[in-house]
Amino acid sequence: MARRVAIPLAIATTPPPLGAVVHDFDGRTMGTTWHARLAGARGLERVPVAQGIQACLDEVVAAMSTWERESDLCRFNRAPAGHCALLPAPFAEVMARALEVAETTGGAFDPAAGALVDAWGFGPRPVHRARSPPRATSPRRASAAAGAG
Repeated sequence: MARRVAIPLAIATTPPPLGAVVHDFDGRTMGTTWHARLAGARGLERVPVAQGIQACLDEVVAAMSTWERESDLCRFNRAPAGHCALLPAPFAEVMARALEVAETTGGAFDPAAGALVDAWGFGPRPVHRARSPPRATSPRRASAAAGAG
């Protein structure tokens, strides 16, 4: 089984206190599982830590899930073109960064490629479900609809 590792942007420069032990936490989110390890005191209250991690992941789902109909992203995507909507600050920040990356990569990264993802069978509304590639017209139509710029 392949393992994925998320490397933090910053790592503490001070070592854990003497007597610290490694605590393992895990749970479920986004159709998969998560696992976290941290060094802490032997008497660490584990339940609040696990609940805190899960709450952070639940916030990401509530904001950015393409599978949860009431997520901020799904509501944003359902809004008519030209509609002005108030967005939570973290959601607006993700959108701003996505548009920045799209511009920096000359469109190689396209945050508006949801229809194309669906055409290949990977999104919440897959157009194509077979194990072979979709008909050529489906991705072409989806590509024409994509484009953040």
